[in-house]
Amino acid sequence: MIFNIKNFTKMATSRLGLAEAWGKINELRFNQDQSCFVCALEDGLRVYNVEPAREHAHLRCQQTGSIGRAEMLGRTNLVAVVGGGKRPMFAENVVMVYDDKKGKMVLEVTLPSAVLAVRLKRDTLVAVCR
Repeated sequence: MIFNIKNFTKMATSRLGLAEAWGKINELRFNQDQSCFVCALEDGLRVYNVEPAREHAHLRCQQTGSIGRAEMLGRTNLVAVVGGGKRPMFAENVVMVYDDKKGKMVLEVTLPSAVLAVRLKRDTLVAVCR
């Protein structure tokens, strides 16, 4: 079987369109048991299941702005996000917890300086600041 590389790459980019549709990935983090991962993007947020590979949630830029940091709590519907990038809706010193089941932000934590990292456990939210 002979493949024309030019046609194959054209088909792959037009069908998948991942690079164009996603924009810039600011952070990619797996949850605690590595069964899911969350992508913080310039144009929103995406949550994926690992096995089988499929998208769980997709928050567009109109809902969240650009996201700089993100962390998913286990296999729950809670995701901690921090604004960042070109079009942030939230400041870099604010951690917002989004509940995918309710479809809205359920917690806001404002800190004195920019958040460098955020982590979640069942009973703890840890934010590392400058």
